[in-house]
Amino acid sequence: MQPTVRIAFDLSLAGAGNFFTLDDTTKGELDNATFLLAGEVFEDVSDDVRSVSVRRGRSRELTAFTAGQASVVLDNRARLYDPTAGTAVSPYAPSILPRKALSIEVGGQALFTGIVEDWDLQFSLDGDATTTAKGTDGFTLLAGETITAGTATAQASGARVSAILTDVSWPIGKRRIDTGVASLGADVIAENTTALSYLQTIDVSEGGALFIAKDGVLEFLERPTSQAAPTVFFKDDGTGVPFSDISLEFGTESLFTQVSVQYVGGTAIATAGNAAVNNYGLTVLDIKTLLADVDEAQDIADFYLFRYSEPQVRVNGLEVRINALTLAQQAQVLGLELGTPVGIVFTPQGIGSPIERSVVVDQIEHNITPADHSVRFNFSETLTAFVLDLSELDDGRLGF
Repeated sequence: MQPTVRIAFDLSLAGAGNFFTLDDTTKGELDNATFLLAGEVFEDVSDDVRSVSVRRGRSRELTAFTAGQASVVLDNRARLYDPTAGTAVSPYAPSILPRKALSIEVGGQALFTGIVEDWDLQFSLDGDATTTAKGTDGFTLLAGETITAGTATAQASGARVSAILTDVSWPIGKRRIDTGVASLGADVIAENTTALSYLQTIDVSEGGALFIAKDGVLEFLERPTSQAAPTVFFKDDGTGVPFSDISLEFGTESLFTQVSVQYVGGTAIATAGNAAVNNYGLTVLDIKTLLADVDEAQDIADFYLFRYSEPQVRVNGLEVRINALTLAQQAQVLGLELGTPVGIVFTPQGIGSPIERSVVVDQIEHNITPADHSVRFNFSETLTAFVLDLSELDDGRLGF
Protein backbone atom coordinates (compact mmCIF):
# COMPACT_ATOMS: atom_id res chain seq x y z
CA MET A 1 0.00 0.00 0.00
CA GLN A 2 1.25 3.46 -0.89
CA PRO A 3 1.73 5.79 2.06
CA THR A 4 -0.20 9.03 2.23
CA VAL A 5 2.10 11.89 3.24
CA ARG A 6 0.84 15.39 4.01
CA ILE A 7 2.93 18.43 4.87
CA ALA A 8 1.56 21.81 5.96
CA PHE A 9 2.45 24.70 3.65
CA ASP A 10 1.25 28.28 3.49
CA LEU A 11 0.54 28.56 -0.22
CA SER A 12 -0.51 32.19 0.11
CA LEU A 13 3.14 33.14 0.59
CA ALA A 14 3.70 32.20 -3.06
CA GLY A 15 0.46 33.76 -4.26
CA ALA A 16 -0.93 30.29 -4.90
CA GLY A 17 -4.14 28.64 -3.75
CA ASN A 18 -7.68 29.93 -3.50
CA PHE A 19 -7.79 31.96 -0.30
CA PHE A 20 -9.85 34.82 1.03
CA THR A 21 -8.69 38.06 -0.62
CA LEU A 22 -9.77 41.52 0.54
CA ASP A 23 -11.54 43.70 -2.04
CA ASP A 24 -11.85 40.77 -4.46
CA THR A 25 -15.44 40.49 -5.73
CA THR A 26 -15.34 36.70 -5.59
CA LYS A 27 -12.68 35.73 -3.06
CA GLY A 28 -13.46 38.61 -0.71
CA GLU A 29 -17.03 37.57 0.12
CA LEU A 30 -17.53 37.13 3.88
CA ASP A 31 -18.76 33.81 5.34
CA ASN A 32 -17.98 31.87 2.16
CA ALA A 33 -16.90 28.24 2.48
CA THR A 34 -14.75 28.14 -0.66
CA PHE A 35 -12.15 30.86 -0.18
CA LEU A 36 -10.85 30.40 3.35
CA LEU A 37 -8.43 32.54 5.32
CA ALA A 38 -4.84 32.06 4.25
CA GLY A 39 -2.49 30.04 6.40
CA GLU A 40 -0.94 26.63 6.60
CA VAL A 41 -2.94 23.82 5.04
CA PHE A 42 -2.00 20.19 4.59
CA GLU A 43 -0.81 19.43 1.07
CA ASP A 44 -0.78 15.81 -0.15
CA VAL A 45 2.73 15.13 -1.50
CA SER A 46 2.29 11.35 -1.79
CA ASP A 47 2.88 11.23 -5.55
CA ASP A 48 6.43 12.52 -5.05
CA VAL A 49 7.33 10.14 -2.20
CA ARG A 50 10.18 7.72 -2.92
CA SER A 51 10.51 6.19 0.54
CA VAL A 52 9.33 6.60 4.11
CA SER A 53 10.84 5.47 7.38
CA VAL A 54 9.33 5.88 10.85
CA ARG A 55 10.70 4.89 14.25
CA ARG A 56 8.76 5.43 17.48
CA GLY A 57 9.19 4.13 21.03
CA ARG A 58 12.27 2.91 22.87
CA SER A 59 15.03 0.53 21.87
CA ARG A 60 15.06 -1.45 25.15
CA GLU A 61 12.82 -1.95 28.14
CA LEU A 62 13.73 -0.08 31.33
CA THR A 63 14.58 3.00 29.26
CA ALA A 64 12.33 5.99 28.61
CA PHE A 65 10.27 6.36 25.46
CA THR A 66 11.99 8.91 23.23
CA ALA A 67 10.86 11.30 20.51
CA GLY A 68 9.55 9.56 17.41
CA GLN A 69 11.44 10.10 14.17
CA ALA A 70 10.31 10.07 10.55
CA SER A 71 12.09 10.51 7.23
CA VAL A 72 10.32 11.15 3.91
CA VAL A 73 12.39 11.14 0.71
CA LEU A 74 10.72 13.27 -1.98
CA ASP A 75 11.46 13.43 -5.70
CA ASN A 76 12.83 16.96 -6.21
CA ARG A 77 13.80 16.89 -9.89
CA ALA A 78 11.22 19.64 -10.57
CA ARG A 79 12.55 21.64 -7.55
CA LEU A 80 9.11 21.64 -5.92
CA TYR A 81 10.75 21.02 -2.54
CA ASP A 82 13.60 23.51 -2.85
CA PRO A 83 13.32 26.69 -0.72
CA THR A 84 15.55 28.55 -3.19
CA ALA A 85 13.55 27.64 -6.30
CA GLY A 86 11.36 30.74 -6.35
CA THR A 87 7.58 31.00 -6.50
CA ALA A 88 7.49 30.68 -10.27
CA VAL A 89 8.85 27.15 -9.91
CA SER A 90 7.41 25.99 -6.58
CA PRO A 91 4.31 27.13 -4.68
CA TYR A 92 5.90 25.55 -1.59
CA ALA A 93 9.27 27.34 -1.75
CA PRO A 94 8.60 30.27 0.66
CA SER A 95 7.00 27.88 3.14
CA ILE A 96 9.75 25.25 3.24
CA LEU A 97 10.80 26.00 6.81
CA PRO A 98 11.44 24.04 10.01
CA ARG A 99 8.54 22.93 12.24
CA LYS A 100 5.99 22.32 9.50
CA ALA A 101 3.27 19.84 10.44
CA LEU A 102 3.75 16.34 8.98
CA SER A 103 1.44 13.34 8.85
CA ILE A 104 2.01 9.86 7.43
CA GLU A 105 -0.72 7.26 6.92
CA VAL A 106 -1.07 3.84 5.30
CA GLY A 107 -4.41 2.25 4.57
CA GLY A 108 -6.22 4.90 6.59
CA GLN A 109 -4.07 4.16 9.67
CA ALA A 110 -1.82 6.88 11.07
CA LEU A 111 1.86 5.93 11.27
CA PHE A 112 3.31 9.26 12.41
CA THR A 113 2.13 12.76 13.28
CA GLY A 114 4.66 15.44 14.09
CA ILE A 115 6.70 18.26 12.60
CA VAL A 116 9.47 18.60 10.01
CA GLU A 117 12.67 19.67 11.74
CA ASP A 118 15.08 19.55 8.76
CA TRP A 119 14.96 19.69 4.97
CA ASP A 120 17.97 17.99 3.36
CA LEU A 121 18.48 18.54 -0.37
CA GLN A 122 20.58 16.18 -2.52
CA PHE A 123 21.50 16.83 -6.15
CA SER A 124 23.50 14.52 -8.42
CA LEU A 125 25.23 15.38 -11.68
CA ASP A 126 23.19 12.76 -13.55
CA GLY A 127 20.09 14.92 -13.08
CA ASP A 128 18.52 13.23 -10.10
CA ALA A 129 17.44 15.26 -7.07
CA THR A 130 15.72 14.51 -3.78
CA THR A 131 14.62 16.36 -0.69
CA THR A 132 14.43 14.51 2.63
CA ALA A 133 11.96 15.88 5.15
CA LYS A 134 13.12 14.76 8.60
CA GLY A 135 10.40 14.80 11.22
CA THR A 136 10.10 14.46 14.96
CA ASP A 137 7.13 14.36 17.33
CA GLY A 138 5.87 16.40 20.28
CA PHE A 139 8.46 15.06 22.72
CA THR A 140 10.97 17.38 21.04
CA LEU A 141 8.81 20.35 21.98
CA LEU A 142 8.35 19.13 25.57
CA ALA A 143 12.12 18.68 25.92
CA GLY A 144 12.49 22.40 25.34
CA GLU A 145 9.87 23.48 27.89
CA THR A 146 10.65 24.10 31.56
CA ILE A 147 8.03 23.70 34.27
CA THR A 148 7.22 25.98 37.18
CA ALA A 149 9.46 25.36 40.18
CA GLY A 150 7.91 24.73 43.59
CA THR A 151 6.29 21.98 45.65
CA ALA A 152 3.94 19.70 43.75
CA THR A 153 0.51 18.68 45.01
CA ALA A 154 0.20 15.11 46.27
CA GLN A 155 -2.00 13.42 43.65
CA ALA A 156 -2.51 10.43 41.37
CA SER A 157 0.01 9.95 38.56
CA GLY A 158 -2.49 10.79 35.81
CA ALA A 159 -3.48 14.02 37.53
CA ARG A 160 0.20 14.97 37.83
CA VAL A 161 0.74 14.36 34.11
CA SER A 162 -2.24 16.59 33.32
CA ALA A 163 -0.98 19.30 35.67
CA ILE A 164 2.45 19.39 34.04
CA LEU A 165 0.93 19.51 30.54
CA THR A 166 -1.30 22.39 31.59
CA ASP A 167 1.71 24.19 33.07
CA VAL A 168 3.43 24.16 29.67
CA SER A 169 0.19 24.86 27.72
CA TRP A 170 0.02 21.48 26.00
CA PRO A 171 -3.37 21.40 24.16
CA ILE A 172 -6.23 19.62 25.94
CA GLY A 173 -7.25 18.01 22.65
CA LYS A 174 -3.87 16.32 22.36
CA ARG A 175 -3.99 14.33 25.61
CA ARG A 176 -5.14 10.80 26.49
CA ILE A 177 -4.36 10.39 30.16
CA ASP A 178 -5.20 7.35 32.30
CA THR A 179 -5.97 7.91 35.98
CA GLY A 180 -2.98 5.83 37.09
CA VAL A 181 -2.63 3.49 40.06
CA ALA A 182 0.35 5.27 41.64
CA SER A 183 0.01 8.01 44.27
CA LEU A 184 2.68 10.68 43.96
CA GLY A 185 4.05 12.69 46.86
CA ALA A 186 4.50 16.43 47.30
CA ASP A 187 7.98 16.55 45.80
CA VAL A 188 9.98 19.71 45.22
CA ILE A 189 10.37 20.67 41.56
CA ALA A 190 13.71 22.33 40.97
CA GLU A 191 14.35 25.36 38.77
CA ASN A 192 14.93 24.63 35.06
CA THR A 193 13.34 21.17 35.20
CA THR A 194 12.23 20.22 31.68
CA ALA A 195 8.68 19.03 31.14
CA LEU A 196 9.79 15.88 29.32
CA SER A 197 12.26 14.71 31.98
CA TYR A 198 9.70 15.24 34.75
CA LEU A 199 6.94 13.47 32.81
CA GLN A 200 9.27 10.53 32.25
CA THR A 201 9.89 10.32 36.02
CA ILE A 202 6.12 10.18 36.52
CA ASP A 203 6.01 7.34 34.02
CA VAL A 204 8.69 5.41 35.93
CA SER A 205 6.72 5.98 39.13
CA GLU A 206 3.62 4.49 37.52
CA GLY A 207 5.37 1.65 35.70
CA GLY A 208 3.15 2.30 32.69
CA ALA A 209 3.93 4.01 29.38
CA LEU A 210 4.15 7.65 28.28
CA PHE A 211 4.70 8.53 24.62
CA ILE A 212 3.45 10.54 21.67
CA ALA A 213 0.96 8.32 19.86
CA LYS A 214 0.93 7.90 16.10
CA ASP A 215 -1.91 10.46 15.82
CA GLY A 216 0.18 13.11 17.62
CA VAL A 217 -1.61 12.82 20.97
CA LEU A 218 0.39 12.50 24.20
CA GLU A 219 -0.69 9.21 25.77
CA PHE A 220 -0.19 8.09 29.37
CA LEU A 221 -1.04 4.44 30.09
CA GLU A 222 -1.43 3.19 33.64
CA ARG A 223 0.37 0.06 34.85
CA PRO A 224 -2.48 -2.49 34.44
CA THR A 225 -2.80 -1.68 30.72
CA SER A 226 0.26 -3.77 29.86
CA GLN A 227 -1.11 -6.68 31.88
CA ALA A 228 -4.30 -7.06 29.83
CA ALA A 229 -4.88 -10.14 27.69
CA PRO A 230 -3.55 -9.73 24.13
CA THR A 231 -5.97 -9.47 21.23
CA VAL A 232 -3.34 -9.66 18.46
CA PHE A 233 -1.16 -12.76 18.12
CA PHE A 234 1.94 -13.29 16.00
CA LYS A 235 2.24 -17.00 15.23
CA ASP A 236 4.25 -19.25 12.94
CA ASP A 237 1.63 -22.02 12.82
CA GLY A 238 -0.78 -20.38 10.38
CA THR A 239 -3.36 -19.35 12.99
CA GLY A 240 -2.12 -15.80 13.70
CA VAL A 241 -0.31 -12.94 12.00
CA PRO A 242 2.79 -14.42 10.27
CA PHE A 243 6.23 -12.86 10.66
CA SER A 244 9.41 -13.05 8.59
CA ASP A 245 12.06 -12.66 11.28
CA ILE A 246 12.28 -12.96 15.06
CA SER A 247 15.01 -12.33 17.64
CA LEU A 248 15.32 -13.68 21.17
CA GLU A 249 17.76 -13.13 24.01
CA PHE A 250 18.70 -15.10 27.09
CA GLY A 251 21.20 -13.84 29.61
CA THR A 252 21.90 -10.97 31.96
CA GLU A 253 20.67 -8.10 29.76
CA SER A 254 17.59 -7.75 31.95
CA LEU A 255 18.57 -9.61 35.12
CA PHE A 256 18.34 -7.90 38.52
CA THR A 257 18.27 -9.67 41.87
CA GLN A 258 17.64 -6.52 43.88
CA VAL A 259 15.46 -3.51 43.13
CA SER A 260 15.93 -0.22 44.99
CA VAL A 261 13.11 2.31 44.62
CA GLN A 262 13.58 5.88 45.80
CA TYR A 263 10.36 7.65 46.80
CA VAL A 264 9.57 11.06 48.31
CA GLY A 265 11.13 10.67 51.72
CA GLY A 266 13.06 7.40 51.52
CA THR A 267 13.98 4.19 49.71
CA ALA A 268 12.30 0.78 49.45
CA ILE A 269 14.25 -2.36 48.54
CA ALA A 270 13.12 -5.74 47.26
CA THR A 271 15.63 -8.59 47.07
CA ALA A 272 15.26 -11.96 45.40
CA GLY A 273 15.63 -15.19 47.34
CA ASN A 274 19.02 -16.63 48.27
CA ALA A 275 19.00 -19.05 45.34
CA ALA A 276 18.78 -16.27 42.76
CA VAL A 277 21.41 -14.13 44.49
CA ASN A 278 23.76 -17.10 44.89
CA ASN A 279 23.31 -18.18 41.28
CA TYR A 280 23.57 -14.80 39.57
CA GLY A 281 25.10 -12.46 42.15
CA LEU A 282 23.67 -9.25 43.54
CA THR A 283 22.72 -7.09 40.58
CA VAL A 284 20.86 -3.92 41.53
CA LEU A 285 18.27 -1.94 39.60
CA ASP A 286 18.02 1.60 41.00
CA ILE A 287 14.80 3.47 40.26
CA LYS A 288 14.04 7.09 41.16
CA THR A 289 10.33 7.84 41.54
CA LEU A 290 7.95 10.48 42.85
CA LEU A 291 5.90 7.95 44.84
CA ALA A 292 4.23 9.13 48.02
CA ASP A 293 5.25 6.48 50.56
CA VAL A 294 7.10 3.26 51.26
CA ASP A 295 4.11 1.04 50.48
CA GLU A 296 3.77 2.47 46.97
CA ALA A 297 7.52 2.14 46.44
CA GLN A 298 7.48 -1.45 47.67
CA ASP A 299 4.79 -2.31 45.10
CA ILE A 300 6.99 -1.01 42.30
CA ALA A 301 10.06 -2.81 43.69
CA ASP A 302 8.11 -6.08 43.83
CA PHE A 303 6.74 -5.44 40.33
CA TYR A 304 10.20 -5.11 38.78
CA LEU A 305 11.72 -7.90 40.86
CA PHE A 306 8.98 -10.28 39.70
CA ARG A 307 9.83 -9.45 36.09
CA TYR A 308 13.63 -9.39 36.22
CA SER A 309 14.97 -11.58 39.06
CA GLU A 310 15.30 -14.75 36.95
CA PRO A 311 16.82 -15.10 33.47
CA GLN A 312 14.25 -15.80 30.78
CA VAL A 313 14.22 -16.39 27.06
CA ARG A 314 12.84 -13.05 25.95
CA VAL A 315 11.37 -12.23 22.57
CA ASN A 316 12.78 -8.78 21.99
CA GLY A 317 11.72 -8.21 18.39
CA LEU A 318 10.18 -9.48 15.19
CA GLU A 319 9.59 -8.25 11.65
CA VAL A 320 6.46 -8.36 9.51
CA ARG A 321 6.16 -7.89 5.73
CA ILE A 322 2.95 -5.99 5.18
CA ASN A 323 2.63 -6.99 1.52
CA ALA A 324 2.52 -10.68 2.51
CA LEU A 325 -0.48 -10.25 4.83
CA THR A 326 -4.21 -10.40 4.24
CA LEU A 327 -6.13 -7.13 4.48
CA ALA A 328 -7.44 -8.12 7.90
CA GLN A 329 -3.91 -8.91 9.12
CA GLN A 330 -2.59 -5.65 7.70
CA ALA A 331 -5.26 -3.76 9.66
CA GLN A 332 -4.24 -5.59 12.85
CA VAL A 333 -0.55 -4.80 12.42
CA LEU A 334 -1.02 -1.17 11.35
CA GLY A 335 -3.47 -0.65 14.22
CA LEU A 336 -0.94 -1.60 16.90
CA GLU A 337 0.29 1.16 19.19
CA LEU A 338 3.09 1.47 21.71
CA GLY A 339 2.22 -0.07 25.07
CA THR A 340 -0.16 -2.61 23.52
CA PRO A 341 0.02 -6.23 24.78
CA VAL A 342 0.45 -8.86 22.04
CA GLY A 343 0.91 -12.62 22.07
CA ILE A 344 3.70 -14.55 20.34
CA VAL A 345 3.85 -18.25 19.50
CA PHE A 346 7.06 -19.50 17.86
CA THR A 347 8.50 -22.98 17.38
CA PRO A 348 12.19 -22.68 16.40
CA GLN A 349 12.96 -24.81 13.35
CA GLY A 350 9.51 -26.35 13.79
CA ILE A 351 10.97 -28.71 16.38
CA GLY A 352 9.79 -29.40 19.91
CA SER A 353 7.57 -27.27 22.13
CA PRO A 354 6.57 -23.76 21.02
CA ILE A 355 7.80 -20.65 22.81
CA GLU A 356 4.74 -18.71 23.97
CA ARG A 357 5.07 -15.20 25.35
CA SER A 358 2.92 -12.23 26.30
CA VAL A 359 4.80 -9.03 25.47
CA VAL A 360 4.20 -5.29 25.18
CA VAL A 361 5.06 -3.21 22.12
CA ASP A 362 8.05 -0.98 22.96
CA GLN A 363 9.07 0.24 19.52
CA ILE A 364 7.53 0.35 16.04
CA GLU A 365 9.66 0.91 12.95
CA HIS A 366 8.29 1.22 9.40
CA ASN A 367 10.40 1.12 6.24
CA ILE A 368 8.40 1.75 3.07
CA THR A 369 9.43 1.79 -0.59
CA PRO A 370 7.29 1.35 -3.71
CA ALA A 371 8.15 -2.37 -3.67
CA ASP A 372 8.01 -3.24 0.01
CA HIS A 373 6.73 -2.29 3.46
CA SER A 374 8.35 -3.89 6.50
CA VAL A 375 7.39 -3.30 10.13
CA ARG A 376 9.81 -4.08 12.96
CA PHE A 377 8.56 -4.37 16.54
CA ASN A 378 10.62 -4.37 19.73
CA PHE A 379 9.04 -5.74 22.89
CA SER A 380 9.15 -5.82 26.67
CA GLU A 381 8.17 -8.88 28.62
CA THR A 382 5.00 -8.55 30.68
CA LEU A 383 2.55 -10.70 32.60
CA THR A 384 -1.10 -11.32 31.90
CA ALA A 385 -2.97 -10.57 35.11
CA PHE A 386 -5.68 -12.81 36.55
CA VAL A 387 -9.09 -12.09 35.00
CA LEU A 388 -12.20 -13.20 36.89
CA ASP A 389 -14.19 -15.91 35.05
CA LEU A 390 -11.46 -16.19 32.40
CA SER A 391 -8.23 -17.14 34.16
CA GLU A 392 -7.54 -20.40 35.99
CA LEU A 393 -6.84 -20.42 39.73
CA ASP A 394 -3.14 -20.63 40.69
CA ASP A 395 -2.19 -19.43 37.22
CA GLY A 396 0.14 -16.40 37.29
CA ARG A 397 -0.31 -13.25 39.36
CA LEU A 398 -3.31 -11.08 40.19
CA GLY A 399 -1.28 -8.25 38.70
CA PHE A 400 0.55 -5.24 40.11
